[in-house]
Amino acid sequence: MIKSKLILLCLFLFNFFNLNAQENPFLGGWELTGIPADAGYSFQKYFDKRGEFFNTRTAGDKVFNTHHGKYVIKSELEYWEFIAQDTDDFMAQAAGKTAHIYYQFSKDKKLLTLKADPVPGNSGWQETWKRIEVRKVAVKPKSSLEAIPRTLVR
Repeated sequence: MIKSKLILLCLFLFNFFNLNAQENPFLGGWELTGIPADAGYSFQKYFDKRGEFFNTRTAGDKVFNTHHGKYVIKSELEYWEFIAQDTDDFMAQAAGKTAHIYYQFSKDKKLLTLKADPVPGNSGWQETWKRIEVRKVAVKPKSSLEAIPRTLVR
């Protein structure tokens, strides 16, 4: 009896550490698709190893932090974003909220489709992001309205 419980415990621990050792497919930078090249603006999303994310809006040669917070992968289909209180006016309605987001990666992990169900005050949405190469990720500015230098490589 003890031997079978020990074997089950070992299998559980092996699976737990094996799953946690796998690379997080969200890590790195992403750019929102569907925005015309001549629009003059774009949106980026960054996920780091510490479970933090931040979104930026690029206009010309300036990059502005729109919102940030923590994220937790809940399953192979869903992750949650815990949006920090200090967001800029662009995303003020999301400040302090938790977004339950469904996701799906393309087979090559270069596209990420995100979808949120309708909730009171939000009709739901779907976005597709493409992976971008990032030389150095910009840090969160002191003020969300303060521009940060662009560091992206496409």
